[in-house]
Amino acid sequence: MKRIVIFGVLCCMILLGVKAQNAISMGSQTSVSGCDLYIYDDGGAANGYATGTNQVLTIYSNDPSNGCVMIEIQALDVDPSDTLYIYDGADITGTLLHWFNNSDYDSLGTFRYAATIQNSTGALTLRFFSNASVTGTGFQIHATCMAPCQRVVVQLDSVHSSHIPHRDPDDGYYYIDLCPNDSVHIVTYCDYPDNNFSYPQSDATTTFQWDLDVMAYDSIGGNTLDHVFTPGRGYSVAVSAIDPAQCPSLTPVTFRVRTSQNPFLNIAPLPPICSSDELDLNVGYDSLSIVQLTPINSMQSASLCVTDTVFLPDGISCAPYGTFYRSYVNFTNFAPNATITSANDILYLRIKMEHSAIEDIRITLVCPNNNSCKIVPDYQNDGWGGINHSYFRTNLGLANRAREVVSCDSTQNPMGVPWNYVWSNNTTLGYQYAGGSYGYCFEPVNIHSQYNPNWDSGTSSYCIDSSNVANMTQIYHPFQDFSRMVNCPLNGNWYIQVEDLWTNDNGYIVEWEMALDPNLLPQNWSYDVQVDTTYLTGPGANGLHIAPDQSGDLTYDAVLFDEYGCRYDTVFPLTVVQMPDPNLGDDQDICVGDTAVLSANYQAENTTYLWNTGETTEDISVDTCGIYQVMVATSTPDGALTCSMSDTITVILNPDPAASFSLSDTEGCGQLTFQCFDQTTPSGLDLSYNWLVMDENNNQVASSQLANPQFTLDVPGTYSIALMVLTSDGCMDTIYNMNCIHIYPQPVAEFVSDPEVSFFSESQGIISFVNQTDMAVLNGENMTFEWDFGDGGHNTTDLSPVHTYSEWADYEVSFTITTEHGCTSTTTHTVVLEPDLSFPNIITPNDDNANDVFAIRNLNTDFDPNDPNGYRSNELFIYNRWGKRVYYAKNYDTYAKDEQIFVGTQYFDAKSLADGVYYYTFHYKGIIKDIDYHGTITVIR
Repeated sequence: MKRIVIFGVLCCMILLGVKAQNAISMGSQTSVSGCDLYIYDDGGAANGYATGTNQVLTIYSNDPSNGCVMIEIQALDVDPSDTLYIYDGADITGTLLHWFNNSDYDSLGTFRYAATIQNSTGALTLRFFSNASVTGTGFQIHATCMAPCQRVVVQLDSVHSSHIPHRDPDDGYYYIDLCPNDSVHIVTYCDYPDNNFSYPQSDATTTFQWDLDVMAYDSIGGNTLDHVFTPGRGYSVAVSAIDPAQCPSLTPVTFRVRTSQNPFLNIAPLPPICSSDELDLNVGYDSLSIVQLTPINSMQSASLCVTDTVFLPDGISCAPYGTFYRSYVNFTNFAPNATITSANDILYLRIKMEHSAIEDIRITLVCPNNNSCKIVPDYQNDGWGGINHSYFRTNLGLANRAREVVSCDSTQNPMGVPWNYVWSNNTTLGYQYAGGSYGYCFEPVNIHSQYNPNWDSGTSSYCIDSSNVANMTQIYHPFQDFSRMVNCPLNGNWYIQVEDLWTNDNGYIVEWEMALDPNLLPQNWSYDVQVDTTYLTGPGANGLHIAPDQSGDLTYDAVLFDEYGCRYDTVFPLTVVQMPDPNLGDDQDICVGDTAVLSANYQAENTTYLWNTGETTEDISVDTCGIYQVMVATSTPDGALTCSMSDTITVILNPDPAASFSLSDTEGCGQLTFQCFDQTTPSGLDLSYNWLVMDENNNQVASSQLANPQFTLDVPGTYSIALMVLTSDGCMDTIYNMNCIHIYPQPVAEFVSDPEVSFFSESQGIISFVNQTDMAVLNGENMTFEWDFGDGGHNTTDLSPVHTYSEWADYEVSFTITTEHGCTSTTTHTVVLEPDLSFPNIITPNDDNANDVFAIRNLNTDFDPNDPNGYRSNELFIYNRWGKRVYYAKNYDTYAKDEQIFVGTQYFDAKSLADGVYYYTFHYKGIIKDIDYHGTITVIR
């Protein structure tokens, strides 16, 4: 390592003879040396570059202590078809560090490249190529010098970081947008392209420097930021790094943080509303809006103040800087090409610190291109510094000398009371300066004594104080003029370095500030957080519209999302009074003489009722027709809001029917059929009917819905009839006629004959009749009865008479009963007296009308051909003596009775037959029994 560094220094010393040029144009020469050069394209600072060029320029350092060249691209407009190349070395065979044209250049970025430690020449080589067509305005490059360093490149860890900056296309800057109280976890790491070339590099030994705009801190290995930014303002964040050899990263990682804030300012108190009302909430930034917002914006003034407490040990070597103690700030908000152009650009340098014996420390201001200016000289270089030693113990602030310990541990060395100290060589603002033989900072007029209980040799201490920063008094000259800082880039790592040259006098730097000409200050930047979406949640809320679906003291939540996706909400009350909902129902029809009860059908607290009749109750009764209205009002307890609603109903008065009817019959024997006739008045009404017939126990036995129904009743008794009539308007009347129907028992006459069927010869015509009528009916008073025996005989005295018939025949016997109420029943049965048949044995068919035909005596020819039993059917067979049938007849009907012959449709007169004896067979199917008769008949003419 030492050998290489010395070689680099020697190289730089060899180049000291090269004539320095402040402005160089490409193509004018092939090499140049210097540590403050501006390099342009071949068109110079004012013109564009030429076409068809291929130009090379090598840049060497002329500073032996800073032997490596560093360049910064400050402006560039190179067509994408042309290219600027940067090589690490003395010619184009060196490693290509980067190439540029408009496709790979961002005017907002910082682009610095330095010769690497592996490049022993310390030189950088530029090559610019342009084709034969399109050109641009060219480029401007600033070249400075620095000590050889291994490269350090800070990177964001996009995998492990919670937030990654995004590029805003409007201004080109990178931003992280946060909601209030969002915790940011940013992880960085470094690339070390030259690692282990001269020394090892790692994130664990690298000091990461975080500038958060309002605060800064650094720590070895501190590559992680966990931070909650105060909401409602912006922050410019820069992350840089310094490796163990104190080599900085040339290009910091920079981005801005924009934080949102709750925009809800106020929600104007909402008056109560009725539940039927709807409400639209307008959101705005004016006082007329219901939901009032406060604009979320922030104007960020770039600050050059660094709050960075740095412990200053007692002249011993402590990590990370050895005997040098530094406080860094990485400025990123200046214009990309801004530099210090005059000593007066630095108005003053202010440091707030405490330290004993000012003559024992050296303070140096260092800029990004390593230009430096000593603020306090090394007074120890001549033993006592050649100054008036009366004020040797002049101190900075109230140092805590009594408890100082020679140690790198700040906890063993408590801080004293720091004061402000200001240095400037700007003579245009009326600053006061110290002077005289005592040295600029020991002038008696600038020193005062103050009691210091922590001083080790007395109760007072000489203190130099320029704390009156507002009036800018007590301002001191820097040891070296600020003109040494001309051409320093404003963007990049600035730091103050304090070297303690003596033990037993440690201290602290609390903060420091570099005040610049206002024309050089970074551009202020601002942002506005726009509202993206607003809506309400709560009963009946939809968007910003409220249509309450319930009443009471309701709570709504106004929700807002801004363009960062941050959600805010605020709760507000709304009293919703239930709109009354009176319901009188459908129009009513009432009948004359009836009363209608009208009800608002609504009840709630603080509710009143007012009818157009003047009544103030919830319910009223009316008996006249008309239109009725009720107004129902519900109020808040304080009466601030009344919600009212009305309803109307029409009451119609309809005529009442007067039910009446008549009957066709009111009494009779069962079964009784009678008809009812409606006689309801007034006539012409549209009626519906309901007839009921009820027995003596009031049990319904019949009903009908006809106008004039007919009923048939079987059971004897007394009955009542009710009629209910109903008009189409609902008017009803009922009439009840008790015991209007009388039904008397109906006798059922019945008897049996003994015998009912007999041969006359057997019964001699004597027949007994046995009454079988219900005796309960027969026992009534004034009951009469009559027997008709069918042969002209009658009987009215005997219920079970005996009657003798004089001859055979079929007799229809009737029995009639008549009750005291005139109820009559008659029953008829047939009494059969079968005759004994006799057959003639001679016929004389000579047409003398006497015994001409075969007439069977007493033959009953009353034959029913439909009788399934075939009673009284017969068959007659007549044979000659040889057994040949000469005559056949079915149901032979020629007979003789009472000495008279009755010739029927079938008769045997022996025509065509010879006289003689014939044989007959007669089969007769009687009611009692079947009889076969056999005999002979002689035909004689």
